[in-house]
Amino acid sequence: MKLIIEQLHDITDRKKAEEKLITVNHQFLDIIEFLPDATFVIDSDKKVIAWNRTMEELTGIKKKDIIGKEDYAYSVPFYGVKRPILIDLALTNQPEIERQYKSIKREGRTLSSEHFVSHLYDGKGGFLWGKAAPFLDKDGNIVGAIESIYDITKRRTVEQALRESEEKFRTLAETIITPIFIHDGGRFIYVNHSTINMTGYSTEELL
Repeated sequence: MKLIIEQLHDITDRKKAEEKLITVNHQFLDIIEFLPDATFVIDSDKKVIAWNRTMEELTGIKKKDIIGKEDYAYSVPFYGVKRPILIDLALTNQPEIERQYKSIKREGRTLSSEHFVSHLYDGKGGFLWGKAAPFLDKDGNIVGAIESIYDITKRRTVEQALRESEEKFRTLAETIITPIFIHDGGRFIYVNHSTINMTGYSTEELL
């Protein structure tokens, strides 16, 4: 005579928790997908787990071609090589990587920096401003990181053109003999050498 012993375990709560986790993950990915800023997410193994549509537009890399990729694959669209970038500094402190950035601003665990990247725009390069932060589990352990990227190339180009225009004006104004001055309705904000010679006042006195 054979005896069969069967044990049953109620796993309803576990299944509900798993289903809730799946739902939360889907909601999280949906939020990332529709953010207006170029955003991507990596896990603690530096594997890409989210890459939104704006990132696709910025880099030309489709999410299907990068999701699941490891070994700094997310840096290739920006630098042409695999290397640590800002998001990696949100995972671990790496002074040698941090030195590659001109300046990094820290607000708690969040890092931000403006940086020139050489591989944008068919190798012409461009200026990006990035903001990265780690993801923490309920125990405070880092389990991943997120970075949002803003293309500020046009702004930097306009600023550079403005500086060059101001320099050209200043050079022209200082070389002609006609007095030139600019005021805001009550105060002088610029005077050239001819104005100084004509009035007998110094630049400091006039301004």
